[in-house]
Amino acid sequence: MAEQFLNESNGVFTSAENDGTGKPVTAVYLKNNSEENPLYIKGMQGEPGPKGDKGDKGDPAVIEEKSITHEMLGDNIVRSNNIGTGSVLLVNLNSEVKAKFDDLQKQIDELKGGQASN
Repeated sequence: MAEQFLNESNGVFTSAENDGTGKPVTAVYLKNNSEENPLYIKGMQGEPGPKGDKGDKGDPAVIEEKSITHEMLGDNIVRSNNIGTGSVLLVNLNSEVKAKFDDLQKQIDELKGGQASN
């Protein structure tokens, strides 16, 4: 008896109508919808509604220094105003900076050696 009133889809009976291809189609009716006062539902296909009024023109965009950048940096390269811990590799430092680090390490080693003899 259910076959007389319901459409079967994957073994389940639904109240949808059969569209002739075997796929169920559920009719949707909107209350108070008429030709004089048509209702439009966002995302639902159908006739396009009337075009709305053009909005006010906003302020022009302000592009300041460093606001837009596109740089293709190489591997292990960091471009930052604030360099964080571990973001700079020793191989990327220039010779002057490396020499300064070597000098500081030598001074640290000398201080450690002086404390060990006391």
